[in-house]
Amino acid sequence: MAVKKVKENVFEISLGYVNIHLLVGDDLTLIDTGTPGSASKILAAVEEIGYSASDVDHILVTHYHADHIGSLAALKEATGAPAYMHKLDADLVR
Repeated sequence: MAVKKVKENVFEISLGYVNIHLLVGDDLTLIDTGTPGSASKILAAVEEIGYSASDVDHILVTHYHADHIGSLAALKEATGAPAYMHKLDADLVR
């Protein structure tokens, strides 16, 4: 798994042609969820950085494309974290 520290408290998780970002602070926030089937790779990267699935507090989805929302359901289930996105995107995801 390719995990790169971008800045203090910002990590990039490369899934090949799409990247996920993890913000580390008082809360742990995933930005985007990759393609369907990416959840295990993303969670392995979270563990590589030193956290577990249950440490993820928030999931932020930037926009409705399959490479950004594909593993949302699996990551919500694994982490218990709420997801945030634009209302129009949320309507489509539901």
